[in-house]
Amino acid sequence: MKELKDEELVLLSQKGDKQAFGELIERYKGMIFTMINRILGDPSIADDVAQDVFIRAYKALPRFRKEAKFSTWLHRICYNLCITIVKKRRKEVDLSYRMEQYQNSIEMAYERKEIQEKVRWLISELSPVYSSAITLRHIHGLSYKEISEILGQPLGTTKSTILRAREQLKKLALEKIGWDVIKEVL
Repeated sequence: MKELKDEELVLLSQKGDKQAFGELIERYKGMIFTMINRILGDPSIADDVAQDVFIRAYKALPRFRKEAKFSTWLHRICYNLCITIVKKRRKEVDLSYRMEQYQNSIEMAYERKEIQEKVRWLISELSPVYSSAITLRHIHGLSYKEISEILGQPLGTTKSTILRAREQLKKLALEKIGWDVIKEVL
């Protein structure tokens, strides 16, 4: 199964071959876990969310039209689920708790690992669309075209979204951390 292309595995999976779908899971589970952790920032629920992503993908497989690459389609399923979770969380999060997290992060020393944690936090402060766009482009290294398919928007809009996300991230960095401290990380 490992020598088969995604398209071949998808066709087999659509015909009920669970081993073929298992191979697709193996190929993309790392990518999905990374995306979940970047968007949600909570590794403790990554297993459950990833399992839900693959269950949703399996159930939707008969409707997969092959207009996009399988990986892009799977990213989109993951993105949609993560955004739903983010929206639910934002309603539940207490503002004072966020301020406490922010205060603690500012008091940390400015070592590289700590700076990266602050950048991840800043990314999580962006809107879900900006956060996802930055993550997909700069963490996963996806092309603008792939990102536009995942976000379900035109290519030009995606480029603008990523540009605005960078500008917003820089603004947040200037306000909350200081640009000189994190410019080497970005």
